Amino acid sequence: MLTCVDMPSEARVCAYAVLRRVFEDGAYADQALHAESRTLDPRDRALAMRLSYGAVQRKGTLDHLIEGLAQRPTARLDPPLLAALRLGLYELLYLDGAPDYAVVADAVELAKINARAGHGLVNAALRRAGREGSAALLGAMSDATPEQAAVKHSHPEWISRLWWQALGADDARALMIYDNFTPTVLFSLEGFGYCGEGESGSFAAEGHLALGARYPTNTSGGHLSESYMQGWALNLEAVLQIRGTCGERQVKDCAFAHYMAAAPVVTSIIYGRDPS
Repeated sequence: MLTCVDMPSEARVCAYAVLRRVFEDGAYADQALHAESRTLDPRDRALAMRLSYGAVQRKGTLDHLIEGLAQRPTARLDPPLLAALRLGLYELLYLDGAPDYAVVADAVELAKINARAGHGLVNAALRRAGREGSAALLGAMSDATPEQAAVKHSHPEWISRLWWQALGADDARALMIYDNFTPTVLFSLEGFGYCGEGESGSFAAEGHLALGARYPTNTSGGHLSESYMQGWALNLEAVLQIRGTCGERQVKDCAFAHYMAAAPVVTSIIYGRDPS
């Protein structure tokens, strides 16, 4: 019998449900999230979005590592167990904020609730992942060939081979690394209310983020052009925009700039000319 203390966090329960709907029922992640997150507050929904979208995006890498940690092919794992492993491992490897024991405990509880057996395997695999750490697990993966790069950076092999041939090995690797960061803009747009839930893709495609549009976004190119510096370059860009010293990328009459970091606990800074 579960007590309230034992129950997994609402954000992880939601993300787990989204993963099962995507991988077991063929649902679209955004539609599944919209359906499963109706009762969540904005903070929990933002975390559920990051967890579920991230685990879907990193499926190739996660499944490769799960096979080593669980010592069996993912095809032999019951879907409820595999969903718990994907969710827990994604959070251990790619997100900061929650202690490892909480991540593992919630994944194990989700496996207990939804699978007939096997939660001990989830516990053992994720505890091992926590002991080894993300740097060791991800650092041991090679991207020397297109096939290896596809697994390490979680891209389809055909895309990896295409980019390898068209761009060369170094640029193909760089593109795959930064390609995995682009969805964070969508998380932030919805989380801060610039558009409705599930609408960020079409909102961006309609041109609302372009220079000269209503919400010019990543005017310096963001992490895709400046390397991943934990957001410092984006803070600098915000200050330069307020000062009006950005040259060709200057936003006309810029009085405020909103810095957003799409972490599990979202960081937000609003820069402005007037301190009031």
